[in-house]
Amino acid sequence: MPPDVASIKPGSILLYSTNDLIDDVIGVTGPAKHVELYRGNGQSLASRNGLGVNQYAFRDEGLIGVLESQVDVDKFCAWFDTVRGDGYDWQGLEGFVVDKVTQQPLHWFCSAFVAKGCDRAGSPLFNPLWNPSLITPSDFLKSVALHWRWVDVSQLYDKSI
Repeated sequence: MPPDVASIKPGSILLYSTNDLIDDVIGVTGPAKHVELYRGNGQSLASRNGLGVNQYAFRDEGLIGVLESQVDVDKFCAWFDTVRGDGYDWQGLEGFVVDKVTQQPLHWFCSAFVAKGCDRAGSPLFNPLWNPSLITPSDFLKSVALHWRWVDVSQLYDKSI
């Protein structure tokens, strides 16, 4: 059962596994298919497919992980304000398949958005040589800069192996 929103700290990374066509494509990279940054007060910052970059109401449907970060939420929000309203990067998803950077200008997919925002806030989650456009939602599970607060481990492992 997902944690109550009141127990989630601002700056936490929210990982989701949902079932739609786009998320099924992303799902080939691992169990997490979407990522958002929890802003606090029941709000998250994300680039949602079909909607783009904005502030959204917290949702627990499909939530498979809450990872705590040291990101300065105010600094992340300052960067967020510069990209708010940018579109969703459909073309950038191609990078997961062909392993090359294909990000469109002024467009973001979820993991590139959160990775770049954390970097801009002075809290990089990944090697600075990695291009955010090649970071997948499941890569957040591997970041040593994040601490697992709550993870639905049944979503992480194929129990038939």
